[in-house]
Amino acid sequence: MVKTGKFVEPLAAGLVFYESSPEDERQLRDMIQSAVDVAIRKQLDGLRCPGGIRKRQASLQSVNLQSVADDISLQLVDTKETIAAQLQDTREAMRDTVAAVEDSMRQLELAAQEQYDSLLKSVVDVAEIAIGTQQAVQQQLGNLTERIAELGRNVSRREPADDPDMRLALLSDSFYRFANNSRQQLRQGFTVSGEYVIRPELGRARLVSVYCDMATAGGGWTVLQRRADLPQHEDFFRDWDDYQRGFGNRSAEFWLGNELIHQLTRDRRVTLRLDMSDLDGERRYAEYAGFAVAPGSDQYRLTVGAYTGTAGDGLSSANGVGFTTRDTDNDLYGAGNCAELYKGGWWYDACHNGNPNGLYLRGPHGSYADGIDWRFWRGFHYSLATMEIKIRPTGFRPTQLR
Repeated sequence: MVKTGKFVEPLAAGLVFYESSPEDERQLRDMIQSAVDVAIRKQLDGLRCPGGIRKRQASLQSVNLQSVADDISLQLVDTKETIAAQLQDTREAMRDTVAAVEDSMRQLELAAQEQYDSLLKSVVDVAEIAIGTQQAVQQQLGNLTERIAELGRNVSRREPADDPDMRLALLSDSFYRFANNSRQQLRQGFTVSGEYVIRPELGRARLVSVYCDMATAGGGWTVLQRRADLPQHEDFFRDWDDYQRGFGNRSAEFWLGNELIHQLTRDRRVTLRLDMSDLDGERRYAEYAGFAVAPGSDQYRLTVGAYTGTAGDGLSSANGVGFTTRDTDNDLYGAGNCAELYKGGWWYDACHNGNPNGLYLRGPHGSYADGIDWRFWRGFHYSLATMEIKIRPTGFRPTQLR
């Protein structure tokens, strides 16, 4: 049987013709020589006799060469047919093998596609579940934050036992995120300025919403008041009750409320800062080393410490005076109500060197001292573009947060 060689001519279904190798040719020559030898031996065997070598030598001349040729031809035909049969068997075997391989490849492709489709569907399903879960959590968190903020805005001095929501808040007294000032919020990793929920009095359930300035001079400021250059402005010419409760929008213009300011400064050493700017974009500030507001029973009386800054000291003259509104006169001016005269609510002495809660007149104005005026910077005929009042614990340093 021929065992070596190669297929060189293309056939159907990926098969090729078989081309003999030198080893095949050698085997074929051996087969032919063997056939010739067999034929000659047959002829010689028929001529053998006891007469001796001379007779056999003579008989060699009578060997029928045609018979030898016929035998060789038959052997060649048999060999050719054998080789052709082997080639045909090989072709058929290769054809079957290629067909089996192609079928296996198709099956593998189908199985791989099915696995890919299944895996892709699983990934999509997981992604949809994750997105849905994230959206649900964000929605619930938003609802909870809004609810807490609403509690802080609407609940003033009710006892927890009288209000189910406040009882719930009391049960959550261990919520460390409800710090007692903006500095605590900053220490807990809340570094973006914005509205936060705080607990003004530790150990009590009351929660309130405040705006925290996490950027100015290292951050950690709780904002008490803001005036801003906006299309619409909050009315600051209000009565005692409004200033006591607070009013406005924490993300726009507002007054936090005298009662809450008292709670934030009671039994605490805090620093007061007033940041202001004019219409040209120039910024100044006034800072006071101590700040406290007495309870309402003592007119929310003001206490301020030593001044530093760039705007000039427009507040020290009011140290020790009560808060005055248009309907409650606690100022030191004997000829009238300073709040009525200068259209705001403030710690007026007789009457002021600064009027942060005056009318929003936006720049130069002809009236006297009734705008957001700061005497020692732009004077009494220029209403500032912005004013922001804020507090943080005295001695606070940004390095404490590292």
